[in-house]
Amino acid sequence: MNWIKSILALCLFLGLSVTSYSQKLTEDVVYLKNGSTIRGQVTEYKPEGNIKIEIAGGSVLVYPATEVVEVKKEEAKIQATFHKKQRPLKVPEIGKMYYNFMGKLMTGINAFDGISGGIGAYYAMGYRFHRLASVGLGVGIERNDAFNLMPVFVDFRTYLMESSASVYWSLGAGYSIALPTSSWRFAEIQRQTGGLYLHPAVGFRFKSREETHLMMDFGYTIQSNNITFVDQWSGNVNTQKNVLFRPSFRIGLVF
Repeated sequence: MNWIKSILALCLFLGLSVTSYSQKLTEDVVYLKNGSTIRGQVTEYKPEGNIKIEIAGGSVLVYPATEVVEVKKEEAKIQATFHKKQRPLKVPEIGKMYYNFMGKLMTGINAFDGISGGIGAYYAMGYRFHRLASVGLGVGIERNDAFNLMPVFVDFRTYLMESSASVYWSLGAGYSIALPTSSWRFAEIQRQTGGLYLHPAVGFRFKSREETHLMMDFGYTIQSNNITFVDQWSGNVNTQKNVLFRPSFRIGLVF
């Protein structure tokens, strides 16, 4: 019969547990004449003096008893607030590689005193030695005025802030390889060679919680190249050096 007693004891225990769990929590509710409702635990109430009520968080509020309309026991309102945990802002680590892709728009005055533009795309990779010194190598391809060029350059960057978002200064310096161009000023091109490539810029790296950051900068593109062409009027073969100066806007990603 011991097993019957064990089952009865277990059922009694479970019944008491369920009953205890099902009991509703209560709290004191103070209704004031100004329409306010205060919920908590009344710790002191003197009809000829004050009423004290402890609210969630441990603070004790005191009101004159003359301002109280009614005090009741009511079912406690349990409020649960859920906060999505956000990852901290990401600051690129020193002593790590960086990879940067950017697109570029250019505009300027051409040889005919007209406005001409250009577009380009660039990829660079390097190493973050210090916040003030990141160095790498880059390559790009662009159409600048009537010329197709492929810059190959050293990429140098300095970030002025230690935060995820930062102002930066950069410099690309190298050589622009001349790619085939069919014509220039309606003349037949026989030969092309590249020349100097420089691109100083000032920009901003936007804050991010990821490894990847959006970047945007304004700079100046300086390029030179040489072309040998047949003059369409005289038929003579001429060689000319061109130096292109273009204000530039770039936007891209670094990770």
